[in-house]
Amino acid sequence: MSLTPSNMMPLGTLAPDFNLLDVVTEEMVSLADIKGEKER
Repeated sequence: MSLTPSNMMPLGTLAPDFNLLDVVTEEMVSLADIKGEKER
């Protein structure tokens, strides 16, 4: 296994908004699509 630098964020950090391709369904998925009810 190769050494890979990590960019760990502190626990409790809010996730940034994102749009990523779901390679199974080939649809774009955003944070708003998967975010649960619990908010800060």
